[in-house]
Amino acid sequence: VTGGMIVRVNLTNPTEWCEYWGVEVNDGSAILFKAVDDGFRSGRGAIYTPGTTTEAPDWDGGAAECGGGLHFCATPWIAKTFHDSATKYVVCRVALADMRSPSEKDNYPQKIKVRACANLYECDEDGKPLPVAGLQPEGETE
Repeated sequence: VTGGMIVRVNLTNPTEWCEYWGVEVNDGSAILFKAVDDGFRSGRGAIYTPGTTTEAPDWDGGAAECGGGLHFCATPWIAKTFHDSATKYVVCRVALADMRSPSEKDNYPQKIKVRACANLYECDEDGKPLPVAGLQPEGETE
């Protein structure tokens, strides 16, 4: 094969990254996804139990693309590519101010690094909320 062209999108801030990936943003916060195991633990050991918050103990201020923070994706199925053995997904709220600005030199433009997040609820691989044990879906009665 000869010829061709590599196209790279230069995203320089969290807002541009969210717009590019179609991430919902409200009141300065983005809704992102984390792939976790049955204990709501990431592949690197952080815990993302719904109803709690998670903060990176090693936050580097966004200096490097990898390490030194928590990592999220725009969809659960993209998040799964970073944790092959994940069995669950968590919807997380992240303040744009806590997100690292992407760089054109990033090797993994499909993820974004953050300082902290609020773990909202468990969802399926399409991002749809899963029912909480003991609660009935809206509109259903016994």
